[in-house]
Amino acid sequence: MLGLKLLKLSINVITKDKNFSVSIPFNDGLNVIRAENSSGKSTFVNSIAYALGLESILGPGRRAPFPAAITNAIFLNKNKNNNNEQGFFVVGSFVDLEVSNKNGDIVCLRREVKGNPDKITVVSKGEAQDFFLKSAGSVGSAISELGFHNWLAKFIGWNLPMVPRFDGSLAPLYLECIFPLFFIEQKRGWSEIQANAPLYYKIKNLKKTALEFCLGVSDFSRRGDVEKYKVAIRQLEIQWEGIKSSFETLSELNGLLVNFDCDIDSENYVRLGVLYHVSNGDRVTVGDYLSNLQRRIRKIDQDLQGWSFGHELEAAISERQLISEKIFALSEKKQQHRSYE
Repeated sequence: MLGLKLLKLSINVITKDKNFSVSIPFNDGLNVIRAENSSGKSTFVNSIAYALGLESILGPGRRAPFPAAITNAIFLNKNKNNNNEQGFFVVGSFVDLEVSNKNGDIVCLRREVKGNPDKITVVSKGEAQDFFLKSAGSVGSAISELGFHNWLAKFIGWNLPMVPRFDGSLAPLYLECIFPLFFIEQKRGWSEIQANAPLYYKIKNLKKTALEFCLGVSDFSRRGDVEKYKVAIRQLEIQWEGIKSSFETLSELNGLLVNFDCDIDSENYVRLGVLYHVSNGDRVTVGDYLSNLQRRIRKIDQDLQGWSFGHELEAAISERQLISEKIFALSEKKQQHRSYE
């Protein structure tokens, strides 16, 4: 399994009166488990996924894949000739999976079935360390240094790539996305070999991506860069549409029409075509309209400067001022004559 070798699996059940366990070793090469129906073959295979914290690949329910004999009670026939049964109620149960990696490191993975299923204890060289599953707050098991799937990826020697989600963001290619390639579920027929793939991570082309990773035929770093650029482009497109909408609204309020068939010049500036509604219904560019207004203003100034009535008006104002001064002087003399009478 690409750097992970199974050595031995044990299933252990603890009751008040008696303990039960079964252990099957794995040999190099192909291992075949043969037994009658309802003998526990599926439970044994499912225990491997459970010990690795990957029971979600067995079905969308994400429940512990075990029968009542491991979670509730074990019933044994006292006498094969009658129906009397002896019951043993389960107080605890767990699975042990012994594995090794490509470096020859051997560890035992222990996970409780009835107890605390949210942790896996890794026993290596006589020392035990607990790792959590799922998430601890906002940090998931695949990222945290104390997360089991983070530890397992490093133990196998996998550097999990960042792959695109449907919303354009990036996420790790979780172990739950890869391991379905190594579990074949035949209960529903052979329409598809790969086991249940976790869709809740919302990873694009999940099965294809996982297969490419296992075969080493994809450049995930370049693919991640491409997705980043696509997200950036989409964000810029959204911003541009907002700017266009605002600009069009302002333009309409001011009698303008914006032509967004624009070009980008050598300095990366966007040049917009803006038109103005003129009185006859035609439209001209704002630049032409402003130039026309400036020409008209200059013409008016020139006409005012050459207008003769302007000089006549100034002379009349001066004459009026002189007359006003004479009237004022005569009024003062009249007032003086009255004072002598």
